[in-house]
Amino acid sequence: MHVISNPIDLKYFSIDKTKESLRKKFRLNEPTIIHFGRLSYEKSTDLVLKAFAEILNSGIDARLIIIGDGPERGKLETFSKKLNIEKSVEFTGTLRDNDLTERIAAGDFFVSASTIETQGLVFLEAMALGLPVIGVNAGGVPEYVDNGKNGLIVEPGNVKAIAEAMKKFIDNPELRASFGRQAKESVKKYDAEIIVKKIEEVYRGLLKTKNN
Repeated sequence: MHVISNPIDLKYFSIDKTKESLRKKFRLNEPTIIHFGRLSYEKSTDLVLKAFAEILNSGIDARLIIIGDGPERGKLETFSKKLNIEKSVEFTGTLRDNDLTERIAAGDFFVSASTIETQGLVFLEAMALGLPVIGVNAGGVPEYVDNGKNGLIVEPGNVKAIAEAMKKFIDNPELRASFGRQAKESVKKYDAEIIVKKIEEVYRGLLKTKNN
């Protein structure tokens, strides 16, 4: 049995602009949290909103950018108003190409509360752009998020733990930078060229076995 990761095109998820220039472009003056992907029930984006509300209610000034679309978008926008955090939350809708990569790279870290990820490419894409990540201890997330090195892993469904992880990154710019560098380095093994070579090796091995 051979376990081979899905690939990520690191050439696509790379930019030549600095974070400072991107933050200026998007007028980001406060710590900025990124969440992106399909907005559907199973992704638990409502827990991210709840955790973010705790951050704001504790007196921390921050911004949450939610990139993507899906059947839950309307409910999530309504929920952000119910939590009274809508002024600090931006729903961008679907973004592609440079619009997507620049928006992600402008943020300070990525967070997801999803428990259904087998291999969450959104994590790898955020890491490829130098963002440390926050995820939950479920599915395949612990396989690519090295807790305490390139990101933080918390208990599934634990809003308080997600909020505490957010606060840790917000309060420690140097920690964010360190984790971000390690995230960018650790994702290199998932590059498409490397994954294709691994697949080719498996096929060659099978052909050799067949011929023998």
